[in-house]
Amino acid sequence: MRDGASITSTARRHAISRTALHRWLRAYDPDHPVASLRPKKTGPKAPRWTDEVLAQVVALIADHPDWWGKHRVATALRACGVILSEATVSRMLVVARQQLARDRDREARAEQVSRNRQVRTAMRRNKREAARAALWHERLAPAREPDLTTQELWRRIAQALASKRYKIQVKDLTPDLRAIADEYIENLGWRDILLPGETWLLDARKWLLRSKNLIPGNALRAGPNIDDLRAGALNHLKKNFHGNIGLGASRALFDSPETEKRRFLQAPQAPDTAC
Repeated sequence: MRDGASITSTARRHAISRTALHRWLRAYDPDHPVASLRPKKTGPKAPRWTDEVLAQVVALIADHPDWWGKHRVATALRACGVILSEATVSRMLVVARQQLARDRDREARAEQVSRNRQVRTAMRRNKREAARAALWHERLAPAREPDLTTQELWRRIAQALASKRYKIQVKDLTPDLRAIADEYIENLGWRDILLPGETWLLDARKWLLRSKNLIPGNALRAGPNIDDLRAGALNHLKKNFHGNIGLGASRALFDSPETEKRRFLQAPQAPDTAC
């Protein structure tokens, strides 16, 4: 070109198009003759939509991603004041479906993690409850011996309860302890010789009987937690029958014909310790 050759003759001589030659001449830099003529690397083009519009498309097709085509989505966006070509909407649908797939996978993984956590928690809880039931079954073994008097029966139960050196809580209750507490409340709660500090047993007996008369699966709509009453009754039993037995309702229990039933001892069964 420096010798005055024309664009056409130069392009013909080098077997290139005039368009390419013009493009090279515009890109040519005398300071960087080789680097300036190297082809420029072009990255992916920025999307021609905003994140808000993409979020709108995602919300639009979220329920049924495969039911929405580019024409239907473009029409729905146009009704909302967003004007986009169907070609652009087609590219948006690819991105929107990929985002929905990632969100579904993330939710599925989170749900699986939650289920696994719940299963592990239930297994640990069942293991603890089985171990606790086996422990109390062993502690109450002396009270299961035959031919015990009523006084000796309750004294041995109180001794077993006293082996736990602090107050019995709701979390400590097992089927055996619940049966003992129910029998204790029912046999004491109707007496009229309760000490001033034992009158709560009247209300405990009322709520206990009410809970037992419910349809299975229902729960009391109001009132105290029955297991709280049972734990309190067991602590009352431990306090009154362990060691010296005082006067009042605890002594009156010995003469109650109801105690001869010994529902707690009718069918002793070893707890299932399997997880």
